[in-house]
Amino acid sequence: MLTYPEMNGKIVSILKLDAGDPTALYAAARIEALETALRRVVGATDKYLRWQTDDNEANLWRELSNAELELSFLTRPAAKGV
Repeated sequence: MLTYPEMNGKIVSILKLDAGDPTALYAAARIEALETALRRVVGATDKYLRWQTDDNEANLWRELSNAELELSFLTRPAAKGV
């Protein structure tokens, strides 16, 4: 997934300027959470590709699965009325 963390950071800063707007603050928090989750997925994938040994494989798969689960949870559509 191609992202632009620097641009997203600037967008978050702009959104946080309007502290009275809950929608802007929500959007900023979601962008930050998605960037964090994506970094975890990329990091776990990199670890797995570099240290693919029998001893580490189970732990790295678990770490990757957890990071992917977090990312999928954060990117699912919100329930109506929430």
